[in-house]
Amino acid sequence: MNDDLRDFLTAWGGGELEESRYDALLERLRTDPIFRQECARQIHMLGMLKVVQAPSPRWLRLEEELSPGLGEAAVGTARLPLEKRVLVALHRSLPRRPRPWLWVVPAGVTGLLVGLWLWCLNAPRPVSSVPLHLRETLGVVVQADKVSWAPDTDWRPRQDDLLEPGWLRLRSGRMLLALFSGVRIHVEGPAALQLKSMFHVYCEEGRLAVHVPPQSEIKDFTIASPGAAIRDMGTEFGFNVQPGRPAEVMVFRGAAEASVLAPNGTTLRSEVIPEHGSARIVPERGAIEPAALPVGRFAQPPQVDPRPLALQPDYARAVLSQRPWAYWRFEEPAADQVPSVASGGPALRVQGNIQFLEVGEGNRAARFDARQAAPYLESLEPWAVSPREYAVEFLFSSEQYKNSALVSLVTAEDHHLAMVELTAREPEHLIHKPGTLRFVHRVPPATFGGVNLFSTRVFLPYRWHHIVAQRRGSRLELYIDGVLAAAAEADTPGTSPPCRVLLGRLRYQPVPPEDVRCLAGYLDEVAIYPHALDPATIARHATLAGCYEGESQSTRRFGRR
Repeated sequence: MNDDLRDFLTAWGGGELEESRYDALLERLRTDPIFRQECARQIHMLGMLKVVQAPSPRWLRLEEELSPGLGEAAVGTARLPLEKRVLVALHRSLPRRPRPWLWVVPAGVTGLLVGLWLWCLNAPRPVSSVPLHLRETLGVVVQADKVSWAPDTDWRPRQDDLLEPGWLRLRSGRMLLALFSGVRIHVEGPAALQLKSMFHVYCEEGRLAVHVPPQSEIKDFTIASPGAAIRDMGTEFGFNVQPGRPAEVMVFRGAAEASVLAPNGTTLRSEVIPEHGSARIVPERGAIEPAALPVGRFAQPPQVDPRPLALQPDYARAVLSQRPWAYWRFEEPAADQVPSVASGGPALRVQGNIQFLEVGEGNRAARFDARQAAPYLESLEPWAVSPREYAVEFLFSSEQYKNSALVSLVTAEDHHLAMVELTAREPEHLIHKPGTLRFVHRVPPATFGGVNLFSTRVFLPYRWHHIVAQRRGSRLELYIDGVLAAAAEADTPGTSPPCRVLLGRLRYQPVPPEDVRCLAGYLDEVAIYPHALDPATIARHATLAGCYEGESQSTRRFGRR
């Protein structure tokens, strides 16, 4: 394949070229009929002419001409060359005119090719018609930096797109992928990566930096390549794969088990690579060879900061106008306490190492580090919850996908009246998609049961989200970024005992003890109301927090494939 044809197909599929290349390719399309014919053939082979399937009869007629076997019109033209079929279809679509005007047909073909090419460069990606709960989604794209895709790549996800099983083929550039299992993979091109599941990835080529949470949070994660495999044991490591060369691995933190594979794909020999250790895996010799490889040879895990919180000055006034029982902003923590800015509301007690960092101009938030000894915040006084109405409102930004308790209302017996948490991995007993939010309300308070609301939209790491979870009369509601995400009938209200507010922790004494579900990320602007909020108020608060985008934008952002 010559360079012009390859670059044409790259641009057709959404890749980036230098401006001068666009001009050169357009000129050759206009002047070179052989090149134009080959472009048309390649487009047909790649299936890219499906973009002409619009409701217009003219375009449907064209599709019939290009697709042998679809309708009677195809019978007489199926054996003609592709470019000839394009000409015939266009000729039949044009109004009848005197023959001297037929010179416009070849120009029309050129215009068609050029127009479709430019349309594909800028057309918005359609939203998948398959609901999230029926799709096999694995994670999201956190970052995509200067990515140029291989021409034969049909799937080209962008930042914030959902990841599904399939191949990613990069000619160049970098991507950061966050899987719902908690695994983060930094990819540097050229790379060819097949996502098989949240726990299994296959790499044909590329430089990868992989972060896997501790084994208490994840099952075994394996990344394989031709003749080699790495089973992670809760660590960070680099993995280099080049065709025809031994795979290379270096452990930055923790440990990993390297395997050299037999021709049938099973382990022939394995060895644990310790922290700071490195090795080459040589399938031809069935060997794992220690090697003093330089750190710079491997891709490094990127430092990712949360996107700034674009909180408007009127946000706090809007919250206070709704008369919350307590409102914690984390702006001026004193010693081990965070005061409530709502009159009469109790302070929060700081338990563990929690940082209060600036996340936007003049605004701080509480940062929870899950690697520390399960830090959390608790209200100094219990709250007498209304049995029929209450609302919990807050902003959060998570640094990874993990089961994380955000806000809990807990009785003196350590039972939940209500809880909002993030989900990850495959569920053990409750039916839901990983990477979503859960709101559970229990009457009477308990450690299990109750009514669950799960969102059908995933949350995005490092991005701020506005949440409202509330009981409004007989109805439970969960709002995400100002949009109603889930609702259900609540159990018959009973007497609600006083509850303390826990932030960033499941319960005081979880069972098993390690199931604390500590948040890895930020909380801000936490407000507790003795009444429900109406939809217009919720939408306004989300707007003032810079999170509200409306129903259509929010659906596209959270459901894009």
